[in-house]
Amino acid sequence: MFSPKNYKYWVASIFLFFSFLIVSNALADGTWNNNNFINDSFWRTSPTATQIKEAIFGNASDTKTAYTQERSSNPCSTWTIGIVNVQNYATSGINSLPQSLAANTIYVLNVGTYITSGQIAYAGNCSAIIGKWNTKIYSSVALNSGGSISAMFKSNNLQNIVLSDIKIDGLGDGLWAYRSNGDFTSWNTYWIYFYNTKNTSINSISAYNNKNGIQVEINENTVVTNSLAYNNSTYGMIFISNTKPNYIINSQIFNNNNVGVTIKNSTGNIITNTQIYNNKFQWVVLDNAKNSILSPSILSYFPK
Repeated sequence: MFSPKNYKYWVASIFLFFSFLIVSNALADGTWNNNNFINDSFWRTSPTATQIKEAIFGNASDTKTAYTQERSSNPCSTWTIGIVNVQNYATSGINSLPQSLAANTIYVLNVGTYITSGQIAYAGNCSAIIGKWNTKIYSSVALNSGGSISAMFKSNNLQNIVLSDIKIDGLGDGLWAYRSNGDFTSWNTYWIYFYNTKNTSINSISAYNNKNGIQVEINENTVVTNSLAYNNSTYGMIFISNTKPNYIINSQIFNNNNVGVTIKNSTGNIITNTQIYNNKFQWVVLDNAKNSILSPSILSYFPK
């Protein structure tokens, strides 16, 4: 029975019901609000390949999406982009996640845990990986063998790259060395290493239990959103030698064994609506970081 006591309950229920209808009808009509990142509601409606492509890279009439929000232009054409539905948790065979990611391709990872035996590298522009719901990846081998910089995900000299909705776990690889004082270190150098890469979206990523979470070097318009970097043995995130703006938005960096965020030899980097806390030493280090903007939500920072 309706009463003033349960008024708020009924209002909330009606709001959620109509919100679901709006999302469902929007997708049924072939449209999606490109200001939103892809979420559970999107996947529950079994979107078509075209709807997935347009939600990430836009369409002819609306090239701006949540993933391309800071780009001055978006040269990725949905006409040339293909979809690969990854359901094989190995890195070889049909419907598997390859170690070399093709250009003009969106890899959609089904829910589950993926094990790679090597670095996963973007090999061309307009390439994306997006996970469904609870998707986790770890490596079965050391990724920095030979002393060269390596990472679980690597991009070098590319444009228009997307990495979204993935949990990247370092403990799963079984390749850890424990020091006598209880601190840990990983044989893997970075989980995400993007070098000289423009117009990148890193969204809803959890990078943890590794040496360094995310490194962005000589990049332009890399946008890290809604992400977590924690329990790494050195840094949560590192921005180095970036002469154009890069962003950390709505994220959390915590419990790292050295510094939360380091911005070094860079100009115009922006951190906003982000919580940085419980890191062993400094939470934010600005080392020759010019015109960096830090929002009030950051707990503390240390200019060098």
